[in-house]
Amino acid sequence: MAFNINNFPAMSVLFFAVLACAGTLLRSPKQVFARSNTAVAFVFALVTGSIAMEFFTRILPPFRPYAFADDWIYALPLKFTSAREWITWAFAQHVDHRIPIQKLSSFLILRAAGFDFRYLVGVNYLMGVGITAMLLYVASAYRGRLRAGDLIIPFAVLNYGVGFSLWGFQFQFVSSAFFMSLFVFLTVRYAQRKKNAYVMSAAIALLAGSLCGMNGLLFSIVFTLAMLVWFAFPQATPRNLPALGAFAVVLVINVVIWRAWTPSAASAVGAFDIRELVRYMYSLIPSSMGVFSFKHISWKFLTVTALLVAALTICLRRLKNHALTLQDFVLAVAVLASFLVMLSVAVGRSKAQGEWNVVLAMHYGFMSVFMPVCSWIIVSKWIPERASSTIGVLLAVVFYVAFVDNANWRYGVVNSSGQQQEEIVKAMQSGTDATTLADTYVKNFTVDSPQNRLDVANGITAFRAAGAPLYGGK
Repeated sequence: MAFNINNFPAMSVLFFAVLACAGTLLRSPKQVFARSNTAVAFVFALVTGSIAMEFFTRILPPFRPYAFADDWIYALPLKFTSAREWITWAFAQHVDHRIPIQKLSSFLILRAAGFDFRYLVGVNYLMGVGITAMLLYVASAYRGRLRAGDLIIPFAVLNYGVGFSLWGFQFQFVSSAFFMSLFVFLTVRYAQRKKNAYVMSAAIALLAGSLCGMNGLLFSIVFTLAMLVWFAFPQATPRNLPALGAFAVVLVINVVIWRAWTPSAASAVGAFDIRELVRYMYSLIPSSMGVFSFKHISWKFLTVTALLVAALTICLRRLKNHALTLQDFVLAVAVLASFLVMLSVAVGRSKAQGEWNVVLAMHYGFMSVFMPVCSWIIVSKWIPERASSTIGVLLAVVFYVAFVDNANWRYGVVNSSGQQQEEIVKAMQSGTDATTLADTYVKNFTVDSPQNRLDVANGITAFRAAGAPLYGGK
């Protein structure tokens, strides 16, 4: 299989993307016709839909259906006999993260799906589609219309090399981004409608994000502090009190979660090497381009950095001129929060692992997506029309090339791993002893260690006892 012009979903992505560029470039910025806006939005929906159709019809079906690495923790609840055990397990720290939303929802999905882990990857990707839709809405609402450069949103969020499309346990990363996108979306709606229901819902979105691991907690803390500053200054009016109260409650809960955190062995190591930290940031900043960011990093780093600096400069000038709006502010904070999350990853991983590895960009890189996307949204509104159009088309081309590069890489993975995955499934369904399976195919199930092999063997045994046919259960 290959992502090429003979493949209808691939062809339609390019075709609809060209239509979207044409539709946004041919209109005068002063023409804001409802029908025209609706037509362009429909074309953007077709781009997103074509990408998703390709994933769900040609990439997900042959994907690995069995558990991998941390996934084996979902065998533990099968032996629970009390609500207390469920609550303890759900809120217990997993490495560095408290992820009760992920644990509970993923287990319920897996139980209904016979512990076929492709369903978790499918849910992850659906959240990616939701993130795309919300960010496209934000872009349109912020400047009054969609632009050609907004194609970077589906190309970056839904590229086939993104970590959450490769492993169900990446729910913690994509859900963090989902709730942060939901927060931005609801805040933009509040700025439009001035209804407290939107800002209260935005506070709930931040609270949900704080329950999606330490990365979600950091996103939540940054946004919560920013909103408290926004609603408290220059003065707290009676109209702002409900919002202040809601975000104050979220901040208190965030502090409690942070104080309850016990650093893992990886997070508790000593001082970091500043050179390695810089190397990590250099590679993480453009990592929203997926595997395309692994080589020739310099110009990709400069592209994202230039967007980031331009966006923050624009917002600082608007702040100085007392012209900064809530929408400007929230988009700028999204850029900064994404940068800070990448910085926290760089500090933690460079201390624990030392030398940079490109796998880290795939593992953590998706959370950098707010840097190019939100920076572009800001820049595209406030620079001259001709420059905005030119930059937008160039960005769309860059991220389309990145998207195709990720697609070709992913099909290489599909083609090279399918045969062995079928062999493992047949071995499990034939009733081969769980310990033998764990020893024989350990690298396909987890990172090799005696404890991990035991976890795999126990997991296969538990899934079989639960009647999961994929693992040989009756």
